[in-house]
Amino acid sequence: MDTLYSEKTIIGHFAGRLRSDPIILSRQQLTRDWRKNRAAQYHIYISQLVVDECSTGDGSAAQKRLAFVTNLEMLDGTTATDSLANATLRKHIEGVCRDSGF
Repeated sequence: MDTLYSEKTIIGHFAGRLRSDPIILSRQQLTRDWRKNRAAQYHIYISQLVVDECSTGDGSAAQKRLAFVTNLEMLDGTTATDSLANATLRKHIEGVCRDSGF
């Protein structure tokens, strides 16, 4: 079985309300289809950083995200896992900034 590290954006696509923006909506639908049909083929891990991120924002949405992550395996809080989580977030933020014209 393959291993997958999930960051908060993916969890948000699973647990969040469906958006009206067609690009985001298609990402949500693809992610939800993947979860339904393929996620069982993977060991899915998260880090404490992901749990912390899932706890922020709208209270109702945070509860949904946290309910989802309780079923996922936690990586040990090592420097290596923290570096992986931070690199993943940095790459995502750079992509968002690039796509937004920043």
